[in-house]
Amino acid sequence: MSFLSAPKTQVSVGSNMAPRATDSSATGNPRNKTSLKPGRSLMDWIRLGQSGQDLTGVGGKMQRVTTEELAKHNKLTDAWTAIRGSQGKQDFSQNWVSRFFEVKRYEWLQSNASITIVVYTRWRHMRQENVIIDRQNKDLCITLLIEDHLYTLHQDLCDNIDSIEVNVKRPSGKVELILTKSEPGKQWASLGSPLSKHQTWISTVESDVVYRKWRLNEITNITHDTNLYKFEPPEGTIMRVPLGHHVHAQADVAGMQVSRSYTVVPPSLEQQTPKGCLYLMVKVYPNGALSSLFGKLKTGDELQLSNHEGKFLEESLDDVRSLILCAAGTGFTPMAGLIQHSLFTHPDPDRKICLLFFNKTERDIFWRDQLDMLAQNVTNFRVVYVLSEPHANWTGSKGRIREELLQDVIPSNDEKRLFCACGPSAFTNQAVEFAKGLGCDEDSIHAFVG
Repeated sequence: MSFLSAPKTQVSVGSNMAPRATDSSATGNPRNKTSLKPGRSLMDWIRLGQSGQDLTGVGGKMQRVTTEELAKHNKLTDAWTAIRGSQGKQDFSQNWVSRFFEVKRYEWLQSNASITIVVYTRWRHMRQENVIIDRQNKDLCITLLIEDHLYTLHQDLCDNIDSIEVNVKRPSGKVELILTKSEPGKQWASLGSPLSKHQTWISTVESDVVYRKWRLNEITNITHDTNLYKFEPPEGTIMRVPLGHHVHAQADVAGMQVSRSYTVVPPSLEQQTPKGCLYLMVKVYPNGALSSLFGKLKTGDELQLSNHEGKFLEESLDDVRSLILCAAGTGFTPMAGLIQHSLFTHPDPDRKICLLFFNKTERDIFWRDQLDMLAQNVTNFRVVYVLSEPHANWTGSKGRIREELLQDVIPSNDEKRLFCACGPSAFTNQAVEFAKGLGCDEDSIHAFVG
């Protein structure tokens, strides 16, 4: 695989698609109805018991098991249950209760042309952007970001594939991964053999940061000290970044691994990011630990970029009638995506958008020509520039963030609104406090931090 893990588990079993077990009750009592998975019925249990397999793992020898020893076997790949003092097998126990088993499972099926892997996330916010794919020949690693956890399927596939298509059903959270067979008509005996990360489930806080080498394809100058960098993923990687999320860039600087977070932006305020690439807007500081390295990059160079991270949900924009964006300097980067999304990807003429943009001087304003053009041509978009070190002929707003500036852009009526802030920590915290003081509740405020 072409990715690395930086230091900083498991979920349900998969099965082939098969008809569901009926809901009949062995006792005749309809209130006792229990559906077991295919291959988990009483007869299947009897067949397994008579198969001659060593189900005990200790050669069939009777052993005394203390409660302390039993407690050690509490993982999904090594789980013991005790029924009347006897160890039970979890696959055949309907009373095995685990969040992972209830919420996450996968199945697979095949046609003559393709293999379909189905993952039931049951997360209503699931999107295609929450699925990251890494493939090298038959080594396939699928990572799903589900709420605040990562669920990974990792297989050495039974045979070769040509392509992968990802579909997500909402609001059920059902994910379908369609793998096109290299040899149509050839039937696979199994999906493949599980590899090291297969069926792992870990919180994003505890997980390692995964880096891949992305290739720099293009550099575009934005201001006197800021550039737009277009990166392409390594071969076999599919990663689309959700709205408002960021990635970590990492490089070796003077023998030390240095990383910084950068919010992914669209290629322009009117263009949606093409599939298969990623854009970063970076201010180059001569003495910056990592940003100075960006100033030296040339097309064709490679840079380690991580999985995307972030807490912003696209659904936060649903039914929003007033979107207020408060940004300082490079805090503009998440706002760029919100503007592009709200005006062009999913336009809503009834949603008013106002950008309050703080900078030192006029030449520090990112994409000013685009912002001015939108303000002139799009009736529901407005931009207010605020400069802390303006030239003498500047006629716009001056100074730093203060309540009166926000009071002019935050509506006082009861229409649904969303206030977003991003910039230096002190700026963001102050903006949030002002917004609360002007009537915005917690649910209508999002601070971009990372």
